[in-house]
Amino acid sequence: MIREFALERLRASGEEKISRVAHARYCTRLVEMLRRAAGAQQGALDQLQAEHANVRATLEWLDAEGPVVDFVHLVALLPGFWSRGGHLREGRTWLERAVAKAEVAAADDRARVQIGLGLVLTWQGELEAAEPLFAAGIPHLRASGHTLDTATALNWYGSLAIFRGDHARAEVILNDALGFAEAAGDQPGAINCTAGALGNLGLAALGRGDFDLAETRLAEALRL
Repeated sequence: MIREFALERLRASGEEKISRVAHARYCTRLVEMLRRAAGAQQGALDQLQAEHANVRATLEWLDAEGPVVDFVHLVALLPGFWSRGGHLREGRTWLERAVAKAEVAAADDRARVQIGLGLVLTWQGELEAAEPLFAAGIPHLRASGHTLDTATALNWYGSLAIFRGDHARAEVILNDALGFAEAAGDQPGAINCTAGALGNLGLAALGRGDFDLAETRLAEALRL
């Protein structure tokens, strides 16, 4: 993280903005590299946790002074980390700010921050508030052609349906997620996304009382 004494020297030399931009690019590239692996690998998650202060400093600068599109893009990459890493409250704050600014961002990043906020609200128990965020974001993400991000979003949306007790609807959403995950082929994170969709389909079957199907799906998810 850029320390305060170093910032003072950079300000005096007129190079603070150059260093801030370079720092933001470093953090964004790091998150882009690790975000999928962090969903399945403890080492990648630990590395993001270790860099969390750097990422936070970058978000603070981008939010206050940096390009809005860069701020929204970085926020759009982080919902999975905030959820798995135990930073729901902080993640919600950044996501709400990004959603408020997202009109000028790329359509896929705008969709990702809406869906990410929906995920955080789901885990915080605000199910009614989460629903329209998923409904707004998923069609745009689906249209973007990003199969793995679409699969992840549908998997999160299916979780919301399970939490709401709508297991039949969850089945439809999660089968859609499974199709997108399988279409992603050998992309990094595709197998984990497939396993997540199967695990949630197992929970949906359990909620419907189909215990044999639930066991089959959950066993396959664990195998993957």
